[in-house]
Amino acid sequence: MLSHFWVVLLGLYARAIAGGVTVYHPPDVTRLSAYVQYTSAAAYDMLQLHPPPMPNPSPSQNFFLQLVTNPPGLSIPVSSSFLGFSIEMSVAESICTTLLNVPFLNLMANIAQRSGGVVVRIGGNSQERATQVSSLAHGRVVDRVGLNYIHPNPTSDLVYTADLLQMFRQISGLVTVKWFLGIPFNDTSMWRLDIVSTAEQILGPYVLGYQVGNEPNLYTRHGLRPLGYTAGDYLREVSSMSAALTELGYGTARERLVGAATAHTGEWSQDDIARPGGFSEDYASKFAYLALEKYPSDNCAVQFPDSGIMAKDPQLEFERFLKHSSPKTFLQPYLHYSMFAQSQGKPLLMFETNSASCGGFPGLSDSFGIALWAVDYTFQMAYFNFSGALFHIGGQVGLHSTWTFFPPPWNQTPFRQWTIGPVYYASLVIAEALFSTSNTARVLELPSQSDLVSVYAVYDTDVKPTKLVLINYMDDGQSDKGVVRVSFDIGGGLTGQDGHSINHSSSYGYLLAPSVSSKYNITWAGQQTWGMPFSSDGRAQGNEENKIIPCRSSICTISVPAPGLALVFLKPSEVEHLAVPSKTFATTITPAHRTAVVDPLVLATSNGHGGARGFGSTSEGSFFLSNSDRIFCVNLCTILTFIVARSLFLPYA
Repeated sequence: MLSHFWVVLLGLYARAIAGGVTVYHPPDVTRLSAYVQYTSAAAYDMLQLHPPPMPNPSPSQNFFLQLVTNPPGLSIPVSSSFLGFSIEMSVAESICTTLLNVPFLNLMANIAQRSGGVVVRIGGNSQERATQVSSLAHGRVVDRVGLNYIHPNPTSDLVYTADLLQMFRQISGLVTVKWFLGIPFNDTSMWRLDIVSTAEQILGPYVLGYQVGNEPNLYTRHGLRPLGYTAGDYLREVSSMSAALTELGYGTARERLVGAATAHTGEWSQDDIARPGGFSEDYASKFAYLALEKYPSDNCAVQFPDSGIMAKDPQLEFERFLKHSSPKTFLQPYLHYSMFAQSQGKPLLMFETNSASCGGFPGLSDSFGIALWAVDYTFQMAYFNFSGALFHIGGQVGLHSTWTFFPPPWNQTPFRQWTIGPVYYASLVIAEALFSTSNTARVLELPSQSDLVSVYAVYDTDVKPTKLVLINYMDDGQSDKGVVRVSFDIGGGLTGQDGHSINHSSSYGYLLAPSVSSKYNITWAGQQTWGMPFSSDGRAQGNEENKIIPCRSSICTISVPAPGLALVFLKPSEVEHLAVPSKTFATTITPAHRTAVVDPLVLATSNGHGGARGFGSTSEGSFFLSNSDRIFCVNLCTILTFIVARSLFLPYA
């Protein structure tokens, strides 16, 4: 037996040396349209679409804005943390596994430093069947235990422990994050309210609200309720749950319910809630927030090829998104519901959204163009009197994820393995644009001379303009033929601002990338992106730069590249909080083992390379050997195996 042990051990050692290679970037990952179906995990699809051609004839590229104090049409006041994130509960490991994910802390800290805080929703389809248990194997805090087809994504039944919520509390103690959670809604005969009791005890005031029912207007379609299930049935179930919360002594939680988060299409809609008699005074008292879950498009035909849904071409969809009319047209049907929410005194939340459901489109949902669209879309929601919006993150199956937190499907070390999506940069712009010391910014859409240009002004509580947001969707291939030049007059009695101060103090930052189809090489206010694929720890690289606007008297002019976005600060006080660096966290510890902080660029040139250049691996348990060393060791192990075997089988002389 001993002889076999040595032979097998040394053989495995040789095999480990021969095969221990880390791949930092998969070979031949960049592909350009025409679209060919990608078969690996969606988050790693490197498809780049072609940017739409420049319009012919070219629209006017010079226009003037006259800003005034207290103009008609201002939005309701909105919070600086208007834009937050929705994370599918089944992939809550993006936040924590057995340790807090430091890159997540850094990503949240970057935004909190700009806006004062971040809102995160944990839920989605997977919340409906979540069950709290006392413990899980290997110290895990959330796990999947089966498959059930819901909406119509195959999503696992979930089990989680109280430690998941304890980790949320630790995050809130390190970074200003507040949470929306979801109450399971699949069994109305026996409400599972453990998540409420545990969250009230652990998170307390850090819980903003509890969602009751995720897309309930799709319940019949997905077999979760019988045929004929109506909005009235849903409201009666909410009343039952509300009574159960009161009976168990969770009255304060009952006063923070988020309701009727309807999907884009279904057996009934939000209009059935808003119709006369549909939302009685009794039901109105049950909800603290009204919510919608809407996506402008979907890629469900690709995710579910047997569904019979007609597939959409990402290239054609791309051009449709890169227009100012895109978010305006999409939101128009919800204007009535927004007015209804105001009439009821309820904040209206876009509780789950992104570019496209069913994971998004390759080359579109992960492009710089979508970052521009996300800013436009968010400001349209604010202008339509929404009180918040949460961009959804669904893990490796999602192309629209604001960040991808899993390692790629090849053997890469966990060190700095996160990929930061373009929408994350949009969230930084939005956080800075909506920041106000009063936390009551108001948004006004301003006219532009082209559907390829979007213009917004941000006002503070004194109804004086404080910022401008200028978006240019055109892509001129860096020829400067699409550059838009905007002049604006901010001085004098029309605005209440001191025109002289504008000459010296106003500044601006650019959101830029080489093309609307770019996935990486994005900068915000001069800062380099948060890394190339699988290389970010959530911390920014470089120093933020806000440039001074050239002004004459009170007339200022700024150029907006094609493509690009400019955020203009009209008051010196609007940038003072940005001078304080973000509180970030070093990634000196990764799960299960300690890792030295080493620049990934150094690592990328010292090993890996698909094994083609004779370098070894930095993965745990791998060997740092060149090809020549590996060959030498394989030969040596073969000789040693022979010697050991011979010595064990032959008697001593």
